[in-house]
Amino acid sequence: MESSSKTRVLLPQYAARLFRSSFATCFSVLIAARYELWACAASALLVLLTSLNYWRDPVAGWRRSVDIAAVVVGIVYHVYCSAFCAPRAVQALYVLFLLQAAYCYRRAREAPTQDASSAWHCGVHVSGNVANMLLYTGLAV
Repeated sequence: MESSSKTRVLLPQYAARLFRSSFATCFSVLIAARYELWACAASALLVLLTSLNYWRDPVAGWRRSVDIAAVVVGIVYHVYCSAFCAPRAVQALYVLFLLQAAYCYRRAREAPTQDASSAWHCGVHVSGNVANMLLYTGLAV
């Protein structure tokens, strides 16, 4: 078992919080599929699966690296897609929520406690998925 030889990144109660908040990505997958944005749906599904796999037992290692890689590739792809979003207001909202997610990530990294850090990281999950759903709605127009 991987965690037996590696140190947990978070205490179980905070890891459980992030595991649960990762399920917010289900909404991104469903909205993308609803609008037949299959590449966006696949990207969101990959992030969902890698996130759940990591947060079920968060230790430094390959699962964390794969999760981070999936998120980075997903963000790059979604930012590329945002260039094709017809309604400029939706495009602006997408960018604002993406910036909010980045702000939450920064605060999570700088937080003094695991409780605060995991709460801020939940904000990453929520803000990022709101950004995705706004983008998908704009792309479907």
